[in-house]
Amino acid sequence: MDQTGSGNNKTTTSGAQTATARVVDDAASRAHDTIDKAAAKAQPAVDRMATNAHELVERAAVKASDAAEGVDSKVDDLRETGLRLSEQCENYVQDNPLKAVGIALAAGFILAKLF
Repeated sequence: MDQTGSGNNKTTTSGAQTATARVVDDAASRAHDTIDKAAAKAQPAVDRMATNAHELVERAAVKASDAAEGVDSKVDDLRETGLRLSEQCENYVQDNPLKAVGIALAAGFILAKLF
């Protein structure tokens, strides 16, 4: 009698576990479906955001490149101006050595007094 009673309990318990397992499986399936639907709805928005981000990066890169070219151009202009001024000073000193020494002495004297 104990074996029969135990067998009935196992059947009842096994049936309850199967029903519970089905409920859990159904809930998991519904959750997966909900996630898939949400992902499908979100995908176009994610794609738009990614496209916009790529475009923004591209525009920033173009602007940075343009700025770098502008800086390079200004550096070249300043370098040329410096070379031209240096050449002019060299020519002035060669043409007027006594004036150049006098100007250098006066500039040195003034700087010594200021500092």
